Amino acid sequence: MNSLLRQRGITMWGMLFVIAVFVFFIVLFIKLYPVHYQHYKVKTALKSLAKQPDAFNMERPEIKAALDRRFTIDDVDQVKLDKHLFIDKKPGSMTIRIEYDVNVPLFEGYAMLITFKNAESVNPR
Repeated sequence: MNSLLRQRGITMWGMLFVIAVFVFFIVLFIKLYPVHYQHYKVKTALKSLAKQPDAFNMERPEIKAALDRRFTIDDVDQVKLDKHLFIDKKPGSMTIRIEYDVNVPLFEGYAMLITFKNAESVNPR
């Protein structure tokens, strides 16, 4: 009975469970990091376009070309500007939106759908 009180630590099954949870989150991070990094690049490109002095006077083809150049440099391949680029132009303001979904396969038969929505307001200068 005295030896049972001195025994401490984790069992083999407890250690396997902790390792399995750790591996699960590592795999999740490895699968999801590239998606979120590309989202960061999309957000940065949209912000830099909105800060350009002539952005308010640009038409859709010019905006699309500017974003496409930036996406080519930054290796963004998840955004298709023909489908995902929306421009709302009203008198005195313009909003450029990019909305897209990414389906990330995690394990056999399991995937995660992530929806990204970015919008930047462009004011006349």
